Amino acid sequence: MTDAEFLAALESCALPEAEFDHRGHLRAAWLYLRAASFPEALARMSAALKRYSAHMGRPDRYHETITVAYMAVINERLHADGAQDSWSAFLRDNPDLGDRRLLTHYYRPETLASATARDVFILGEYREQPFAVGDSADSGHAAGAFAPGASELLKSSPPLPDPASPPMYEKHNRRRRRQ
Repeated sequence: MTDAEFLAALESCALPEAEFDHRGHLRAAWLYLRAASFPEALARMSAALKRYSAHMGRPDRYHETITVAYMAVINERLHADGAQDSWSAFLRDNPDLGDRRLLTHYYRPETLASATARDVFILGEYREQPFAVGDSADSGHAAGAFAPGASELLKSSPPLPDPASPPMYEKHNRRRRRQ
């Protein structure tokens, strides 16, 4: 499916749910960000996600903080690395985006699982080592009520890399240290 066909299928709610997994969300974000400014791309992505979720009978699946945070990270990567010509090249150069645990560098799992984070964007706080499930370090965010299934999803994720081995986010960490 071409990029144009992919977005058209998403926007018309004709995209099969099996094709709109985590990487499908990333692809849509990448396409919107390549075509428009960050605010416009974010507005288009949010509208498409809300419409698609409602069409699938699950309007509660939209998560504002996760959407804005991933859009911001992808936008940063596009501007730092230059816009690759293809989605596959971008993903190859940024493999950490495919890891659903990426945002644990910016948010405690309980913050992401909160109803507040689902409804409004919460600015995260960067941390070299990811926040772990059950990390009780007080970052100043109120955790709020847990979204159904969020803590189970985080707990069922594969174990994080051994801190003694090279971190999977080293490319991103090096870039942040240079700035």
